[in-house]
Amino acid sequence: MTSQALLDQAQQASQSIVTEVEGQFLPLDEAVLRHRPAQAQWNALDCLEHLSLTYDHYLPRIKAAIQQGTPQPAHEEYKSGWLGRQAIQAMQPREGGTISFKMKAFARIVPRTDDYPAEEILRRFIAHQESFEQLAQEARTVSLNKVRVITLAGPLVRLRLGDCFRFLLAHDQRHLLQARRAIKNKA
Repeated sequence: MTSQALLDQAQQASQSIVTEVEGQFLPLDEAVLRHRPAQAQWNALDCLEHLSLTYDHYLPRIKAAIQQGTPQPAHEEYKSGWLGRQAIQAMQPREGGTISFKMKAFARIVPRTDDYPAEEILRRFIAHQESFEQLAQEARTVSLNKVRVITLAGPLVRLRLGDCFRFLLAHDQRHLLQARRAIKNKA
């Protein structure tokens, strides 16, 4: 796949996510959004706030990587790195909506939503998606293979820029699935 095709897919996926959140989550009653399927499980707002906290880490690092990035050759072929493939595969929900690899969130991205209005959490998430789309547009000028982004695991663990975009979308899919299940459980 070309780098341009990957960025097209990233922007389209992000736009679909915004459409879903605006159409299916924003109209819901706050009690539905705050319903926990079980005591220790996250509700829909927790899932979206967790994604926002993750974007708080990645968006500035992606922007910095783009600004310092190597110019992209015309029609660059995107090649996922080994670490990126593993991270994306572990994060992405499987066929049929199952999550096979459970993970514990880093403490700094564990959501705390009780003191925030639902609409504020939803709008913040949408704003992050719009920033993600803008960065995908800006990334068209740099090599998705050569530019690296520092992960939440620390400065020693970096993903190729293309893998970072794909990882964030897989992470979105994972937690949107979790949010949908929390809502469905209440309905």
